[in-house]
Parts: sequence; C-alpha cells; structure tokens
Amino acid sequence: MKKWGYIFGLIFFWLIFSTGSILFLFRFILTYGKVEVRIDYTAFKKENITLYYDDHKGWSSENYITKTARNGRKIYTYYIRQTDTIKMLRVDPDENCDSAILHSVEVNGMICPLFFNDFAKNDHNGSRVIQTKDGAKIYRDTNNNDPYLIIPIPVSCEQVIYKMKIKEIIYIAIILLLDMVFLLITIKQKFIWRFFMKHGLLKGLLVSIFLICISMYWANRVFEVYPDQPNIENRQLQKFPDLKLVANNPDSLFKCISQWCNDNFMYRNILIGTRSAAYISLFKQSSIPERVVIGKKLMFFASIDALINDFEGRMKYSQKQINEICSYTKDKHDILARNGIRFLLVMPPSKQTVYNDLMPDYYKCLEKKPSLLDEVVENMSKYRVNYFISLADTLINLRQRFSEKQLFFNTDTHWNEYGAFKAYQSVMNILYNLDTSYGKPLCEKDVSIDTLTDNQGDLAQCLIVNDIYKRVIYRIKPKVKDFISEKQISENNRNPILIYTNPKGHGKVLFYRDSYTIQWAPFFAHNFNQCILIWDHHIDLQEILRYKPDIVIEEVGEFYLDHLLIPIK
Repeated sequence: MKKWGYIFGLIFFWLIFSTGSILFLFRFILTYGKVEVRIDYTAFKKENITLYYDDHKGWSSENYITKTARNGRKIYTYYIRQTDTIKMLRVDPDENCDSAILHSVEVNGMICPLFFNDFAKNDHNGSRVIQTKDGAKIYRDTNNNDPYLIIPIPVSCEQVIYKMKIKEIIYIAIILLLDMVFLLITIKQKFIWRFFMKHGLLKGLLVSIFLICISMYWANRVFEVYPDQPNIENRQLQKFPDLKLVANNPDSLFKCISQWCNDNFMYRNILIGTRSAAYISLFKQSSIPERVVIGKKLMFFASIDALINDFEGRMKYSQKQINEICSYTKDKHDILARNGIRFLLVMPPSKQTVYNDLMPDYYKCLEKKPSLLDEVVENMSKYRVNYFISLADTLINLRQRFSEKQLFFNTDTHWNEYGAFKAYQSVMNILYNLDTSYGKPLCEKDVSIDTLTDNQGDLAQCLIVNDIYKRVIYRIKPKVKDFISEKQISENNRNPILIYTNPKGHGKVLFYRDSYTIQWAPFFAHNFNQCILIWDHHIDLQEILRYKPDIVIEEVGEFYLDHLLIPIK
C-alpha cells in the first residue's frame, strides 16, 4: 500500500504541476496584453463611469469596466485584458450625471501610446459636448439615460502589445522547473516504468502526447489563441493537387503532394519566424540572405540581384540600351507634346542608394564609380532631355540635413510618407514653375506630422518577424482639409486604376507608376483636380487621350530602369 500511495502521490503532484504550468502559459498566451486607460474626469456628484471597448466585434455587454466617481477632479485608471486589438473606446457616464468635464484620456499598452484631449468632433449620444481649453464639458440631455462619448483608435495603433514582466517569467520558470523535477522523479522509479510496460500504458502515453502535439495546431486554427503570421513570399504557394488531373501520373502526383506539404506544413510560419528572429538577435543577420539583408542599426534591405549588383557597380547596360532609353523617353515627350500634354519622367532612388552607409560591410559600395542611374542621367543630358527628375541627390541631401527623420521605412523596401512628401515638394516645385495654376506644394508648416509604428514592413513580413520588428511611420495630414474622394476602376488582367478627385484643385495629372507612388500620390491630390494612377509602364497613347490629362508623369524606380526600354504604344 505504501508503494501504491507513493506512486499515486507522485502522479498526483505531477498532474497538478503539469496542469498548472499549462494553464499558466495559456493565460499569458490568451491574455495578449494589458491596456491601461487613464481618464482625467471631473464629476459634480457621485456617479458611475463605465468604459466600453470595441475589439472589432462590436460593443459587447462583456467588454466594459465600471468605476465609481466622486465629487471633484480625479484620474480613473482602467485595465483592459484578454484582447489583442481595440478599435474604439466609449466613455459612459450614468443617469446620475447632469454635467461633467472630460479633461483627457490616456491609453498605454497599444502599439504606440495615445493621448486625447480634444473631443469636439467625437461621436456622442444623449448629451451636448462643448470643447474648452480645460477639456470637454458634457451636459446630459434630460430625456436620455444613456449618454456616451466615443473615442476612435487610429488604425495604425489598434494592436495591443504584450510585455511579460520579469516576475512573471520567474513564476513560469519555477512552475516548469518543478514540473520537470516531478516528471523526472516519477520516470526514475523502475516499478512505475515496469507497471506501464506491463500494462501497455507507455505506448498509449506516447501516442497521446504525439496526438496532443499534432492537434495543437488545428486547435489553434479553430480558436485562434496564437495568430499565425501571414506569409507574403513573392510566389504562389502550392495548392492541393487536383487528383483527377494527376491520377494517371504517379510521379507528378507525389511531387505535387510533397510541394503542398512543404508549403502548408502546420508550424511552417512559426518556425520560420522563430529562426529569423534568432538570426537577427544573435548574429545581426538574415536567415534568408538571398532575399533580405540586415544592415547597421537594424535597417532591413532587399537583396535581390539587381539591387546588389547596382549597389556594387556591377549592373551595366550597353551603350545601345542607354541610347534606346534616351530615345524612347524623347519619343514619349514629343508624341504627347503634339497632343498638348506635358511629360515628366521621375526616378526615385533605391533604399541602398540613400542609406549606403548602413549596408553590411561585406557589400562594397563603389562610390567613385558611376551607377547605372548616373550613366542614364548623363546620357539624358547629351540627348538634351530636360524633362526628367532624378531624386537620388535630393533625398541624400535631405538625409544629411534632417538626420532625425527617416526617409525610408526601416523594415520595408519603400520610402515612407516623409520621404515621399519631400519628393512631392521637389516635383511640384518644377510643375509650379511650368504652370502657376497648379499651385505651390504643401510646406511642413501646412501639415501635421505624427510619428507612429505598425507591423506592415514587407521585408519584416518576408522573414515573418513583423510582430517583433515594426516600422516607423509618419502620418502627414494637411491642417486645412480638402474634400478629396477616391475611387477604383477594375480592368481585366491589371491592377485597379486609382482616381483621386479634389474640387478645389486645378488640372489633371496621370501617373504611370509602381509601388513607390502609393505614398506620394495623395499629396498631389491637394494640387490637382484629378490624379489618375495606373500601375503599368506600357504607356498607351489611346489610353492617355481617353483620360485627357494635362500632365503625364512616368515614375520608375532606380532598380527598374529596364522599364524605360518599353516604347510608347
């Protein structure tokens, strides 16, 4: 009996600690983070203040916290748990509130800290809101028992961050350590081992552990405890083969199924992301160096052959190709000029060109040797082509003058809104000199610039570490808002055509562009009546005449100069 009591005692403690460790870890996986909301509020009588939050599932009767407010001004702190995103907050005074003052709302624990003290334009119900220097005065309507005020969270800040405290890590380590100790003590007992072997329970235990490990992935897909990171590899992942088409070819069938398993392995993205994060943290290197390299100050760079060859001075065009680029560019200008349309070629630089000093040392930048872009620009001058703009020198000089602001995303290939804004100013100054009716470009004093972060960097997503390494973004908004509308026109086998319309603008501009224009086209919409964006480099005269623009701008990135070898149709 003592032996059996000892066995059951060990098993009991083992199960207790195993269950405890699992529940403890599950708690921290499920509870992504703790959001702290501090409401600075003046009440004129005793009342309850309820804070609701919308986690993209609407206003739920479960998602609220209530605090009792006393007479006078005080900061009330709310803690929101068990959510990974927050779309909106709602402050609800109760029916006892006839009037109150909401001074400010501070939110910590999101992807970036937030502070609100202007509620004049916020949606509200059952009350009048008068904004003053000291905050928003709230007066409840006499016939309404449900007054509230809604505070929207900026889209780029909706994500909740989770930072595990040191004491929490220690708690988890102690539980896991005790769990392992009891497990080892239990397994070391030979009579328990023999008992399992005799009754065939060991195989059942191992099978159960295996099934639990396998089912964890599918359970996560159903309950979404740990959100799987999206994969944005620049290729189509293998789909499950159509058995009817490959049934007669066993080799093709097994090959397709093998590729499908490789591309859809259940822990694939988690393992890739973990491996990438380990490489960056330990070695300051990329786990996929043929696609992404990690530069100094954790600056991510694309490492496709064209970019690296151009950076090291090994990308060359023949003189015939360069002459064709100049000739085709001149043809575009002349043909459009005969139709009363101006033409402008704009060439943004690559990230490697602007931040060449942050590239890894094993890439040798040949600064004294002209790049492919330099050769094209030099030959353009020989052909007397003066309707092109190379933005490389502009952005390099800006980086030296305004070193505190990034011009490119740190985890992305493209320039950010600030770099695009400076490029827009450079181009718009030239257009203004051609025709003053287009208006002067926006200046920094005309806009507000907010610094935020998000997890949309394409290079970080390629390594599946975008939840760890976030990109710095600048939200640039004009202080005087224009009523700019946006619509898309879908065409077969083509990216949708974007059209921005501004009733206050003058003239019409048409862009043949690539992904760089996404950031800077909205700025042009403040000057022009209509901006048309076509993601293509096959310039079609009939298409241009259909839209009847005043100006055609062809935007070609430095590493896509081969697009200039395409003549006008």
